Amino acid sequence: MATLCLTFAAALFLLLPQELVDLSNSLIASVLSVSNVYFWRSSSYFDASSLFRPLLHTWSLSVEEQFYILMPLSMVASRYFFERTWRYLFWPILLLSLLLSISATYTAPTANFYLLPTRAWEILLGAMLVLTPPPRPAPWLAELLAAAGLALIGFCVFSYSDATPFPGVSALLPCIGSFLVIFAGTDNATRVGRLLSVRPLVLVGLISYSLYLVHWPITVMMRYYLLQNPQALQVLFIIVASFVLAILSWRFIETPFRRGGAVMTRKVVFASWGAAVAFLVMLGSVGTLSAGFPARFPDMQVAAAAGPGLWRNGVCFLDGSQTFEKWDAKKCALTHGYSENVLLWGDSFAAHYVPGIIAYGTQVNANIYQYTAAGCPPVLKYFSYKLPNCQAFNAHGLEIIKQLGIKKVILSARWGLLTTRGGFDLRDTVRQIEAAGADVFVFGQSPEFGIDTRALAVRLKERSNWYAANYDEALEQKIRLQSEGAHYISPFDLLCEKTLCSFKTSAGLLYIDYGHFSEKGSLAAVKSIFPLISGVEARTSEAH
Repeated sequence: MATLCLTFAAALFLLLPQELVDLSNSLIASVLSVSNVYFWRSSSYFDASSLFRPLLHTWSLSVEEQFYILMPLSMVASRYFFERTWRYLFWPILLLSLLLSISATYTAPTANFYLLPTRAWEILLGAMLVLTPPPRPAPWLAELLAAAGLALIGFCVFSYSDATPFPGVSALLPCIGSFLVIFAGTDNATRVGRLLSVRPLVLVGLISYSLYLVHWPITVMMRYYLLQNPQALQVLFIIVASFVLAILSWRFIETPFRRGGAVMTRKVVFASWGAAVAFLVMLGSVGTLSAGFPARFPDMQVAAAAGPGLWRNGVCFLDGSQTFEKWDAKKCALTHGYSENVLLWGDSFAAHYVPGIIAYGTQVNANIYQYTAAGCPPVLKYFSYKLPNCQAFNAHGLEIIKQLGIKKVILSARWGLLTTRGGFDLRDTVRQIEAAGADVFVFGQSPEFGIDTRALAVRLKERSNWYAANYDEALEQKIRLQSEGAHYISPFDLLCEKTLCSFKTSAGLLYIDYGHFSEKGSLAAVKSIFPLISGVEARTSEAH
């Protein structure tokens, strides 16, 4: 309750109206122990990035709270009907939850991540250690099991990444590792147990709940305050501040509440809890109904929603649930009446050129077809468990090139994600497109800012229309190397001066968020980039 109040207070100073509405909704959901459901329902492609949602971490608390409500009731009911065997009835439930999680890994990854039915087995595994404890191991076996458990946890810490399908099978390793460490350490003083008993680690354990509560709001609010991703010293500040607040929370909130005393009667606990819930629900409702208190920023510019609104969603820009069969060549022809066909292929960072192409159409001198899908970079070998339709979508791109007689292909994406999600093999894609008879143009990473450009506009006011964008020189070089054989064009070089990029003009914002072009921004980008494509002769049947 204290963390939610402090977070809301900080949000009043730092968050834009739209973000404050999202925070208010998540605050209500968190208080009612359903924030996991809220984030599951609001986790579409264009919802607020996880990096900018201060209460996102409460999803796991809601899962636990739901478990802690249902599990005791289930224990009472099962013991009533099955007095002798009730403890073992939870093993089939655990296995059913695990199988559901495994099956949902590729069919419903977001629900699999957020919802109790697919996460219950992870908590049940620990519960079963209490309800149906295995025989106590011999000391030598306890040492072996504890070391194996710690090794499993360490393996996950250092080898898992954004590309790891999770939970499902991947969650077995850390859960079994934890199970083994706890089991082996219950009655045996293992070496691993002694390692985990050193005072600094015990302190982290004592404050771990408060530390979990405060670390994420501090991290998110620092991003809003700095208007960029935190750098080395700023990260150190976040860590220190998180520990300080966590220790204060543990000392002055957790500890007195746990000790209770004569004052902390059942009546007082439930009455104060009810009052706090009512207050926070009211607070969140006011934040939502007020539309995020827009009067806090009277000069705020709002980019026209002509970004995604002009991307021809559902037909030419497909979401993660759609297959390539939904694509329609006739509806996705952005320009008409020319002798040369060009394919714009990629994710949303390809689609954000569409408004500019339409507005600049008479100068493009080609029939441009849009073939884009959310979160799906144009790399043939790319696979994502979160987007199981992506690989087939990309494979169909080669068929489109042949069917429509495409002579030039533009590949554009948020390339930086490939470095964390794997599958960065652009060379093979370039070769296969060229083998299909088309020239390839690779658009490098377009400018991205560390924060929503509306926040930049509010904070900087009229002082400057330029701000430092995120520039990764290593990524830029990697894309260039991977584009061997293709024509490489760097939007960053054309639209920015070194790392400073214009995010607005007197006519309005050039971006709708941290990096997707607005309609004005798209037109400016197309005017700078597309003449470079028109000046290249289409490839012939001879070697390129």
